[in-house]
Amino acid sequence: MQGSSAVRVLGQRVLMEGSFKGTNSIFGSMAAPLDPVGSTVLSLQIVILFLLILGLPFVKSKNEKKNIAKHGYLTVLALVLHTITVLIVMVPSFSTNFDSVGELSILQSTTVWLHAVTGIAAEILGIVLVASWAFKPLQQMTCAKRKWLMAPTFIIWTTSLITGAVIHVAGII
Repeated sequence: MQGSSAVRVLGQRVLMEGSFKGTNSIFGSMAAPLDPVGSTVLSLQIVILFLLILGLPFVKSKNEKKNIAKHGYLTVLALVLHTITVLIVMVPSFSTNFDSVGELSILQSTTVWLHAVTGIAAEILGIVLVASWAFKPLQQMTCAKRKWLMAPTFIIWTTSLITGAVIHVAGII
């Protein structure tokens, strides 16, 4: 019995030691257990992705103004949830681990910086799009003037989501 618990403890130690600077893959050790907070944030980001996708059919359907309003409300909800996770989890995590980013491999560091830059860009563009809709009367449909920003914002945000998932699953930071 004692021998099996020693192996179990040793097994946990081996898993934990490789969690940050492992070299088992190009991104790091993927044997470490996933951070539960990071898993929750990633799950929430996937829910946000579905909210944004769910809003797309409303733009193309009949009764356009009413449905575009539904599209807008789903976008506002997605932006609020995203902003909460950025302010409560992502910014503190990045600030705490900022010095460690310099110790990462070039690929890991590039992934972290790509995530940070695209995440900031997506947040700013999301605020611009929502503000253009939220602070004007619905009848004016001012967000339509910025429709050209919507697809690029979605692509930038999706890039940030994918790189964030890679960072989390690979245990980079």
